Amino acid sequence: MVTREAIRSTGLPGGFSAYYPIFKAMEQAGKIRRGYFVAGMGGAQFGLAGAEDRLREEPRERPVTILAACDPANAYGAALPWPRRESGAKLGSGAQRVAGAHVLILDGHLLAWLSRSESTLLCFVEPELIPDPNERERLATALAEALVALLNHSAGRRKVMLLRKIDDSFANEHWLAEALTRAGFRKTHDGLLRRRDREWERSSSRPTVIGAVDAALDDEQLAVVEEG
Repeated sequence: MVTREAIRSTGLPGGFSAYYPIFKAMEQAGKIRRGYFVAGMGGAQFGLAGAEDRLREEPRERPVTILAACDPANAYGAALPWPRRESGAKLGSGAQRVAGAHVLILDGHLLAWLSRSESTLLCFVEPELIPDPNERERLATALAEALVALLNHSAGRRKVMLLRKIDDSFANEHWLAEALTRAGFRKTHDGLLRRRDREWERSSSRPTVIGAVDAALDDEQLAVVEEG
């Protein structure tokens, strides 16, 4: 699926207008279709045959996808804006497409943005965005389990994960702390701490980690946290 906004976000020379003739030629050749697939993205959209049917499919239970925030597969902060609260305040005002940061996505819904240091988490599973408490609880649990999966990712070298701040609150005092403690995080005077678990086993619906970047505490930082 290609939209004008998606091309603009990549910074390709010439922008969408430079590639439009190519898309038009591919459409005439029957290789792609033109349509209004995504609301709010303008009329000039192109997709492979069957793309519209796939978009209309009933969502199935899928694992959380963890992407590098600057990965082109992450549409947020580029083709899509960061979510906003009902009040109009930009909920993702601190989220950025920077190297080392991650986004956690489930069924197309942005669950959270994790900073490069992995000490700050911006949560997008808020009552303003997810009014159904049961759905909010499901997403919160999935988010917590995905963070544990990132910590234990086989390609990483993390020893611990320490969340100091969630949104504008001290991590221990945020409503998400309950789901995180159920997932094995514990409260310290510095925030919510979870150690890497060598015996941790991934379930069949384990999160998909793409572009994970190490941001673990070093031994000296870990000793300071443990002393507290």
